[in-house]
Amino acid sequence: MGDVSSIKLEGKDWLTEPEAACYCGVSLRKFQTDAPHLPIRPRRFMGKKLYEKAALYAAISNSPFWHQGTEIPAARPAMPISGLSPDLARRLRPEPLRPFKPRKKQT
Repeated sequence: MGDVSSIKLEGKDWLTEPEAACYCGVSLRKFQTDAPHLPIRPRRFMGKKLYEKAALYAAISNSPFWHQGTEIPAARPAMPISGLSPDLARRLRPEPLRPFKPRKKQT
């Protein structure tokens, strides 16, 4: 998102594109990609593209709630080794490739 520490949003009703992206909590590129699909319209004023802060707030407020189903699914629990064939279970058991030998001599 660039240098966010230099962006001051307090007391502003109209935000530039980088400020609007910061206000929405997304990167500038993500904002530029997704903003045209939202119900917000920028204004052209003195060569600047300005977004109304209230419209951004309304777009965030009217967005759908985050559902549990939209998260990355958790990994399935591992199958117990006891349910496998004995040969496969033996091959899947974690065993060191070689015995541990310290590299430094212990004093």
